[in-house]
Parts: sequence; C-alpha cells; structure tokens
Amino acid sequence: MRSSTPDRKLFYPDSGSPTKKGLAISAQNVSFQYPGPYDPRFALQKVSFDTLVSSLIVIVSANRSGKSLLDHVLFPISVGENIAIGDPDCEDGPEGRERIQAAVRLDGAVEVVRKLDQGLEEMTEREETLCSSPFPLPPGPLKEIAERVERYREFSGGEVQRLGASRTFMRISSGKVKLMVADEPTSAMDPEGELELFEALREVQDGMMMISITHRFGHLTKHADLILCLKDGELVKPRTHQNGFAVFSLYLNVP
Repeated sequence: MRSSTPDRKLFYPDSGSPTKKGLAISAQNVSFQYPGPYDPRFALQKVSFDTLVSSLIVIVSANRSGKSLLDHVLFPISVGENIAIGDPDCEDGPEGRERIQAAVRLDGAVEVVRKLDQGLEEMTEREETLCSSPFPLPPGPLKEIAERVERYREFSGGEVQRLGASRTFMRISSGKVKLMVADEPTSAMDPEGELELFEALREVQDGMMMISITHRFGHLTKHADLILCLKDGELVKPRTHQNGFAVFSLYLNVP
C-alpha cells in the first residue's frame, strides 16, 4: 500500500532548541506487504494510533506478529544513522570517558566490563564486529581482531545486553536524545536484571519519548502510557495497563 504523503526528513527539535520534550507520534492506517509473490498477506494491516508527547510506549506481541516490523516502518533509518544519533563523538576525551563510566554504573554492567582484558578501553574499541569466515585467517591485524571478537563469546546473552544498554545510557546522557526505541532490550536477562534496567531507564526518561518492543508483559508495561498489542499484523485496540492487561494476555496468549 503506497502512502499519499511524500517521503521527507524532519529534524526534531529544531537546531538550537532548548526543549527536553520528545515528540508525539500519529500513525494512520499503516500497512505493509513484503514484495514478491510468496506471501500475499499484509504483514501489517491498517495500524492506527496516537501518542502524547514524551510518552512511554510498549509494543507487545507474540513472535512474528509485526512488532519489530512496525518499528522499522515507523523509523526507517540505517544502522549507521542510528549510531550517529545522539552525539556520535561522545567517547572522545576525558569527558566522554566519565560519561561511559557513569553509564556502566547506571546499567549495572561493571562486572561485565571487568571481564574485558582492558576494561573500558576494550569496550569502546572501534573494531566491534567481524564477519565470520570458514577459512583460517593468516597472521596479522585481521587475525588479532578475530581473536578479540572470539573472546566476546564468553559473555552470556544477558551480559551482552547490559553492555548494549550502557551505550544507550551514554547516548542519553548527552541531553540530545529525544526518542529511544529498544527492541527486546531484556530478552536474555533474568527478572532481577530486567527490573534494574527498566527502573534505570525510567529514571533518565526526563521528557524523552521511549518505546519498548517486547514479546512479553513485564515490569515496564505497568508504567506504560500506552500499550500497543499486535496479533497477526493487526492492532488490538490500544489500552493502558490498568484496563487492558488481562484482556491482552488472554487474547495474545503471552505471559
């Protein structure tokens, strides 16, 4: 389904604006169908909702019901653009290091960072990913990077998510971030770790629009201004936690 509204980029807030408020979102009859003849169904069908400024939104559904797709449709930015949002040079200099340390403490990832050979220096290395290869690498810089990446496999899924959350807190500390979208940020964490992370996120929200995408009802859902539940690409009537929790749990069959 093609939108009648032309594509364009808008910057919010305007350059130099002192506002701390995030934006409001309005979606009207959003539909999406994957190209090709393989599946004629719509992955998203006529999704409509409106949010208030600086809201806490939770998008929840079972797997393969459209929650992550809705994120990509609403915010179609590349990985590089995503990384660049919110002060991309914040790691440089002593001030950046202090912010990294504060983010690690806030997220509770101190013990995870201690596992790294060089602590924070290794956490902020630029060579963070490497495509795997079935062929042995010759001695040299590439092999050294591969060995460094191999060490990261010693972390549990929850520890990796804590490191990722620390980077999120670091971006937020710049004061420039007005929108945060987290897709399954605690899927590998235990309940205690999930509670700690969500409490920390709520503490730093400070007017920011915050969207959490999940497949289960958790701690953050209790504090949501709006819960968007998707089933087979369609939006169940938007509800708040107080009047919608039991209905959504039964309808979606999610915990």
